[in-house]
Amino acid sequence: MYVGRMGGHGVSLKPISKRIVGLWDTIMKEGERATLHTHDSYEELYYIVDGEARIRIGDEELTVSKGDVVYIPPGVNHNVEAISSLRIISFKVYTGNHNLDLNRLYIS
Repeated sequence: MYVGRMGGHGVSLKPISKRIVGLWDTIMKEGERATLHTHDSYEELYYIVDGEARIRIGDEELTVSKGDVVYIPPGVNHNVEAISSLRIISFKVYTGNHNLDLNRLYIS
């Protein structure tokens, strides 16, 4: 793990990866659901900040709650359904042409 500090406070701006990394903070109401989709050019890591959800990854379905971490590899169908009010922080590490995936997210 890399943690950098500038002047004893904050986080260093020193690059730690040549990959593009995205960070999303998502809030869903009880019953809301994302459509089943894939991302061919990036992997995702979900951290469940609060609430409970059903997550489908490929052929598996699991129930997750506050404090759980979920890994989603590139190219695998997945979706999230909020069982209760839900907050997820998702980290995305892009490995290819991420513009195609981002467009697909907004169009579907």
